[in-house]
Amino acid sequence: MGKRAQHREEMERKIIEVAEGHLATKGAAALSLRAVASDAGIVPSAIYRYFNGLDQLITALIVRSYRDQTEFVTSQVGDFEDPADWDAATSVVLDIARAVRAWALANPHRYALVYGSPIPGYRAPEETIDAASGVGRLLLRSFGFVWPGGPIPEEGIALWSAIYGLVSFELFGHLEGSVPQEEREGFFLRAVRREVGVLRRGLEGAREP
Repeated sequence: MGKRAQHREEMERKIIEVAEGHLATKGAAALSLRAVASDAGIVPSAIYRYFNGLDQLITALIVRSYRDQTEFVTSQVGDFEDPADWDAATSVVLDIARAVRAWALANPHRYALVYGSPIPGYRAPEETIDAASGVGRLLLRSFGFVWPGGPIPEEGIALWSAIYGLVSFELFGHLEGSVPQEEREGFFLRAVRREVGVLRRGLEGAREP
């Protein structure tokens, strides 16, 4: 890599890291190219050498968040063998769900960016879709032994949605007064286990003559 390309890569990384800091302190809706440029040590006009506008910077933040989440979850579940039965599948799903929750609790501002309220005026481009599907692909592997491929079963989508719905309820304060802090992990894992049961009944029922 030449010096110019290396400098560009380093500057893009610095801008993104500064923007992530602003996410944590101000929220996504308050992101400002001028403020990010100032804290990155460049004049506002110079930021356009690296990002053609706020939307492109937000997209870079979203893609990075999704990929970091997938990398973290993958590192936590390890290089697992595709399950061959429901006991193994349940164990893998619980490991995935536990890791998703851990990442969210450690990165609340980044979780809120990709799973929280939409940013006014911003529409995520298609390039975010592949990055957003990383954890979903791991979940699909967990029940591949009973899913022949094709359209994702409704129960599988419901399981994926339930994991993130439960995490969002906890992260955004909706469990206050309902589930004590020390009981939330157990509550979460029991709920995910029930959703795996729903998935199992749905897939096994679909195979019955």
